[in-house]
Amino acid sequence: MRIHSVLLIALLLISSRLCANEFTEGRDKNSVEAVQSLEAYAKYKMGQYEEAREIWMGLADKNNTTAFINLANLYEHGQGVDRNLSTSIAWLEKAAVLGDSRGQFQLGMAYEKGLGVKKDLHEAAKWLEKAAEQNDGRAQFNLGVMFA
Repeated sequence: MRIHSVLLIALLLISSRLCANEFTEGRDKNSVEAVQSLEAYAKYKMGQYEEAREIWMGLADKNNTTAFINLANLYEHGQGVDRNLSTSIAWLEKAAVLGDSRGQFQLGMAYEKGLGVKKDLHEAAKWLEKAAEQNDGRAQFNLGVMFA
């Protein structure tokens, strides 16, 4: 009886591990990317822009929209790279096209101000509306101001 109980417990533990692995497999990738992004952000805050950029470039290779936005900001401000607004816009477009509301908002604002792109209020409204539809309050406000 005791051997059966031990075997039953072992089987339950093994099966629960297998189920947990299947459940968390997709989350593991996101968790690793989140930790890497936080590491890059910490390096950024310490002024280690090149190191942060390298980590974000690796994440960008995985279509990580947060990395796209952070790279755009590095190029916009010339932190650890030569300031290049065209490159900044290219990174924002990648995030925006993938549906990231932060990228859509920043791209919309760039078009509104003519920052790195030719000023285009129709294009600005298009991207702000996409972000606003995702409940981005800043986009909703700025879109409202444009319409007013």
